[in-house]
Amino acid sequence: MKILFFLFPVFFSCTAVAQFSISKVEPSAVETRARADSVRQTEYRNDFFSKALWEAERRKLRKERNAIELNLGLQGTQTKFVNWAGGGDNTLAARTTLYFRHQHTRERFGLDYKVEARYGFNVIEKRAFKNEDEFKLNVQTTWKMHKNWSYAATANLRSQFSIGYKSRTDSTKVSTFMAPGFFDISVGFNYKKEGSPFNITISPVAGSVVMVLDEYLRENGVGGKGLNGLELGKRSKGQVGPSVRIDFDKEFFKQIFRYRWSLYSFTNIKTPPTVRWENTFEIKATRFLSTTVYALFYYDKYANTPKPERPQLNYSLSVGLSYKITNK
Repeated sequence: MKILFFLFPVFFSCTAVAQFSISKVEPSAVETRARADSVRQTEYRNDFFSKALWEAERRKLRKERNAIELNLGLQGTQTKFVNWAGGGDNTLAARTTLYFRHQHTRERFGLDYKVEARYGFNVIEKRAFKNEDEFKLNVQTTWKMHKNWSYAATANLRSQFSIGYKSRTDSTKVSTFMAPGFFDISVGFNYKKEGSPFNITISPVAGSVVMVLDEYLRENGVGGKGLNGLELGKRSKGQVGPSVRIDFDKEFFKQIFRYRWSLYSFTNIKTPPTVRWENTFEIKATRFLSTTVYALFYYDKYANTPKPERPQLNYSLSVGLSYKITNK
């Protein structure tokens, strides 16, 4: 026991030394075998879901929410005389029309925009003259507040495509693209009953702007007067007042007859009201042949006409090709 007591401090006072040798491991010695994924791949399956049925319902929903119509028309006549004893002028007349409308509804929101255009010319003894030229863009958004009534915001743009001259023999420039141009914007209420051909928009607050973007017409006007009441050198003129628009669109006898008319009136305290009433009556003979009767009554006191106090009248009767595309 005494010997152990003596050796204890000697043991802990000694320094211990050890040496280790670590050998280098080559990469080839490392196990690189790929292990198979133990998670089994499974395919999701729902016996109550049909992709074909889902796509069909989506197409049906899009068709219910969107109504699209495209109507193209082309009419033309030609008269030719060769060694004709009675005499006469060789003539060629052509007229093309475009009508496109898209209506989108989703819950209480509605969007309706239309594009309409007409362009016609005639050639007499190799001398061409434009006699019809107009395009219109109408956009209306609505938010339903009642069964047949909705809040409505409407914008209209109207002008012509190309240069117009005073007459066949007078090359005085009287119009061109956006000279004049008309832009109307309004906020109010829209009445539309399901199944009714009438669409009525009443706007207590509306604005109307007349623009002349062509420099020559802006500086010279027509007959020394600015276009549509504008002062010479002035680019645009705006007015504020209420407006009313009534549209009627109805097909009869299995879509053989169709009658559309639009009545628009804008009133300003300082000026007489502007009234524009368009009528289109179409008779379908076949899928591609139709007869169209068009009549326009237009009153604008400041229009550059020989008699501004009288309304303007434009009507035509044409027979030609017509093609219609619709999704309903």
